[in-house]
Amino acid sequence: MPQQQHLQAALRQARAEAQAAQQAKSEFLATISHEIRTPLQAIISITDLLTQSSLSEEQLSQVTTVQHAGETLLRMLGDIIDFSKVESGQLQLENSPFQLRELITDITQLFAPSAQKKHLHFNTFVDASLPLVLKGDAHRLRQVLSNLVANAIKFTSEGSILLRITASEASSCTEDQSTAYSWLKFEISDTGIGIKPAQQKKLFQPFSQANLSINQQFGGSGLGLSIAQRIIQQMSGSITVDSTPEQGSTFHFVLKLEKAAAQTPPLAPMTSRLAPAHDTHILLVDDDPINQQVSMTILEHLGYSADLATNGVEALELYQKRAYDLILMDTQMPVMDGCQATRHIRELESDHTVSVPIIAFTAQHSDAERQRCLNAGMNDFLSKPVHTYQLQHQLQRWTQSSTETLMPETTTATTPYDLINADCLAQLEKDLGHRKQKVLTMFLSILKDYPIKMRQAVKDEQRSELKLLAHTLKGSGRIVGALRVGAQCQQLEQACDQAPWTELQGQVHTLIRDIQKTAQALRSLMPHTESATD
Repeated sequence: MPQQQHLQAALRQARAEAQAAQQAKSEFLATISHEIRTPLQAIISITDLLTQSSLSEEQLSQVTTVQHAGETLLRMLGDIIDFSKVESGQLQLENSPFQLRELITDITQLFAPSAQKKHLHFNTFVDASLPLVLKGDAHRLRQVLSNLVANAIKFTSEGSILLRITASEASSCTEDQSTAYSWLKFEISDTGIGIKPAQQKKLFQPFSQANLSINQQFGGSGLGLSIAQRIIQQMSGSITVDSTPEQGSTFHFVLKLEKAAAQTPPLAPMTSRLAPAHDTHILLVDDDPINQQVSMTILEHLGYSADLATNGVEALELYQKRAYDLILMDTQMPVMDGCQATRHIRELESDHTVSVPIIAFTAQHSDAERQRCLNAGMNDFLSKPVHTYQLQHQLQRWTQSSTETLMPETTTATTPYDLINADCLAQLEKDLGHRKQKVLTMFLSILKDYPIKMRQAVKDEQRSELKLLAHTLKGSGRIVGALRVGAQCQQLEQACDQAPWTELQGQVHTLIRDIQKTAQALRSLMPHTESATD
């Protein structure tokens, strides 16, 4: 008996030591990743700006070489970190609703410049019969697709790349006939160099490429496909490849994803209408002098007006002095870090009608850090280093209001009647006569309380309360002609059933901005009405 107890104690100690060693390894990799990504931000971003300036042919070639070297180092760093997670069993998958078509659009915008530089045609196809919203790990799915598309572009010198998503044949022959799930088949095809049959067998092995000559010509860590396979397998899927040398390759994988409640589509065709950069004011919060200079240079190059804070305390002071359209927030800073500053800003916003988008802009790259930022109240996560076009895409995404997103393609929001439907107002006048003014005044008074109530419901994670608020405002908004606010409320009402709180927070943010714009438009049509949302 004493011997058994001694053995158990030894096992517990060994387990504790192994866990401590794994934790130390994870912390070391996180630190190394952060320290390498910080100078890489300067290398990649500055060379990106230089390629867009007036350079001689020789200078452009030299700058491009430096840029490609930085990008290669960044990819290898990411592969090593991810492979370490896979090997240690620390790769955790999320299960949250995401929009498939939005994910594919992001990938298209991300890789279109690379394809264009090589004069390749990059096309995507998403089967119209697929669900609008699915549940799964969108971040890891994006990682797999990005790896496969990047490889297709890298190994193709002429021709085209096709990313195709369709309903898998497994959906019609599987024993699981539940309508709660969809089988999706992903195909990434290229017209590149192809892979010989003998080389395909070891394609998904770690630290392996088709042959040494390919490694010498194209570079890479040989980990990307191995990581992609592990992720797909963890999602209960499988990946295969069909390839013919000198003709091209097609990678296939099939995933079974849960269907999620789809948002109601807008009444009019959707188009993205972005606010001019010169009208957008950004607060950059970063303590690193190199990152400060690089980021401010990029923002200036893109035409944005930006202020700089070197820690969370300075960020709070500037936030209270002026209104910003967006905040780029570093996470690790002295005095007060980015997550603490974000929580303070969200608390201060309880008395305001507008919630400012906050994007984590950090050299940290872990899933845990990403989730920590979202839990603190940030809207999105952007890992350094980034290309100029990647940063621009995120800025445009978060500085356009949902009224602009839902706007009919043939109109722009230039008059109050673009926010308040004129026909509805005319019908209200016909039905109520002089009492129409009283109804509109009452509606403005109601709008005043909604931002605070909605934000409080999100803070307290009260789904039923948030759903009731959205339902009530949907009805009253449509009566007075605030159709876009009504459409937003209908989307929010449906999303309240199962969407994650990070998604609901984003919807509430855009809805509040719509409420403010609608109130301003309505007040302009009622010159003698007092402000109801100031």
